[in-house]
Amino acid sequence: LYTVQHTRTDSQGMAFITAGLGDLVAWASKNGRYGFSKLTVGQKDVVRVELTHRTGETSFVKELNITPPVGHNNLPALSEEEIAENDRRKAREDAIRTDYVQSFPDSARIAAFCQEEELDFRRIRPLVEKSCGNYANVLSLIRNNKGSDRHNAIDLLETVSDKDLRDFSLEVLQDHLENRLSAFYRISSSRGETNDPLNKRYVLSPRIANELITPWRGYFRKAFSAREQAAFRKDPSKLARWIKKNIKTDAVWNPQGYCLSPEAAHRTRRADVRSQGLLFVAAARSMGIPARLNEVTGKVQYFAPTKEELANGILARHPEEQEWKEVCFAPESRPTSTGSQLKLGYTPRRYMENPVYYSHFTLSKLNNGRPVLLNYPETDSWAATFKEGTPVDGGDYLLTSGTRLADGSVLARLSVFPIAEKTPAEAALVMREDREKLQVIGNFNAENLYYDCSFGKEKSLLSTTGRGYYVAGLIRANHEPSNHILHDLEKLRPQLESWGRPILLLFPSQAEWERFEKVRHEFSSLPSTVRFGIDESGQVGNDIFGSGLTRSNNLPVMLLADTFNRVVFMTQGYTIGIGEQIKQALEKIN
Repeated sequence: LYTVQHTRTDSQGMAFITAGLGDLVAWASKNGRYGFSKLTVGQKDVVRVELTHRTGETSFVKELNITPPVGHNNLPALSEEEIAENDRRKAREDAIRTDYVQSFPDSARIAAFCQEEELDFRRIRPLVEKSCGNYANVLSLIRNNKGSDRHNAIDLLETVSDKDLRDFSLEVLQDHLENRLSAFYRISSSRGETNDPLNKRYVLSPRIANELITPWRGYFRKAFSAREQAAFRKDPSKLARWIKKNIKTDAVWNPQGYCLSPEAAHRTRRADVRSQGLLFVAAARSMGIPARLNEVTGKVQYFAPTKEELANGILARHPEEQEWKEVCFAPESRPTSTGSQLKLGYTPRRYMENPVYYSHFTLSKLNNGRPVLLNYPETDSWAATFKEGTPVDGGDYLLTSGTRLADGSVLARLSVFPIAEKTPAEAALVMREDREKLQVIGNFNAENLYYDCSFGKEKSLLSTTGRGYYVAGLIRANHEPSNHILHDLEKLRPQLESWGRPILLLFPSQAEWERFEKVRHEFSSLPSTVRFGIDESGQVGNDIFGSGLTRSNNLPVMLLADTFNRVVFMTQGYTIGIGEQIKQALEKIN
C-alpha cells in the first residue's frame, strides 16, 4: 500500500479526499486501534471505516480485488496525413535523442582521459557512463582536483546514486569535497589491512536519503564552534540533544511533509521530524561522525565504537558487526529494540519463482496502528532477503502482496501479524491467482531499440507499436520452430488484422534477415500488421533473456506485452498451437 493522502478527521470523525476514478483503501488509526476499507471512487460519497483491530492482536488476512477504472477512447479521429505527420515527428524525436546520446564519451574517449590523467579506467568508466549527459561535471570534478583530493573526488562520486551522477551540481559536490572531514577512526581487518567503507559511505557521502543534495558540509563546519564539534565527536548523543533543544518540531506549516534542507532546518530553528533527522545526519557527517538514515527502517542512527576503539582510532571489527545507536526526534518516542527475525515462506511457481520487493510484495510496520513502509532496496526479492530470514524489530507488521492481471486489476492480499521481541517469526507470502484471466508475468522495456527493415534505420519498439498491446518475437531464418510460428500467424490473419495491433518479428543479425529475405515468398499470407526488424544492438534479446521469463537463450521467443512494459504472455522454443495460444490470450485482453 502506498499513501496518496494523509490527513486527520474533524470533530465529527469525518475526513475528505478528492480523487480520480478507481479503487482506494481508506486506513484509519488512533491510539493503537485501526481499521481499513476498500472504496471505489464515484460509487459512494461516504465510506465508513471502523477501528476494529488493535495492535498486538492475533494474525488476520484480508483479500481485496483492486480494479482500475474503465478506459475511454476520447481521442479524435485522424486522417492518414495527420498520422503520417505524427510518425514523422516521432522519428525526428528519436533521431534527436539518438544523436544526443551518441555525443556522450565512449570507452575510447574515457580511456584517453584516464591515460592523460593517470587514472584507473576500471573506476572511471562506470562513473562517466552512468552520468549520461552530465559527464562534463564528472570529468571536471576529477580534473580540477589534484593529488589526494583527486582520489577523494573519485571516492565521493562512487558514493552517490546513478541518478545523482546524471544531475548533480559541480559546485555542490566541490563543497563536499573541500570541506570533508574523515571519520576520526578507521577500519582494520584481521590481516592488518586497512579498509574504510564506513568513512566512504556514512561520512564522505553527500547523499543521505532521497533529498535534494545541497552544500551542507561547508555550512555546518562553520555553524558550530570548534569546542562544540569536539564535544559532539566525543559523544554524538549531545548533537541529538542540541537539535531537540534548539530546533522546534513543526508539524503545522509543512503539512505535505516536504523535506527541508539541513541548512534551512538549522537556520530557521524549526523542522518536521524527518528533516530533523536529515539535519542530524548532515551535521554529524560534517564533523566526521558516521551517521545515516537506516536504508530500510528510516531510523536516524550514528555509529558508536567502543571506548577502546575510540581511544586507539582503529575499529577491531567490520562496521556491519558494530552497534548503531538510534536517535529519536518524534515527541514521546523511544528507540526501539531489535533482535527479531522474519522469514517468509513461499512456494515458487512458473513465471513467479522469486517475487520482487515493491513489484510483487511489500512489508510495513504498524506504528501505533499506522502502516510505515520498510524501504528495502529495489533489487531485493523473496529469495535474496526473506527466504532465510531478515532482521526486524518486534511489533505488528502488514505484508501486502499483489498479482496484476492483464486488464490492470490487482489481486491483493493483506496479512497482519505480530512479531515478538528477539524471537524468530515466519509468515506466508501468497501470490493470488486467477486462472481464468491473464496476469502480468514479467517486464519488457518498450523503449528498446531495434533496426527497422522497412524504414532502414534504428528506432524504438514504442515508436513502431504506439500505445497499447503488441506482439514481439525473436525468430531465426530457415528455422523449423520459427517457420512454424510464421505459418500459425498466417492461419490467424483475419483475427490478427481485426485486432489491429502490431506484430514485431526480429532477427538476431543482419545475416539472418538476409537469409529470410530469400525465402520470404514462402510466407505470403502473413497479416498486414507484421513488421520485421533486426536486434542489432542486442537490447531486445538481452532484456528478454535477462528478465527471468526464459529458462535459456533458445529461439524463437514470442511475447504479448503492452507499452507500460508489462508482459502477459510468453512462449519459447517449439510449441504446438502457438497461434491458438496467442488467439486465446488476445481474447482475454479484449
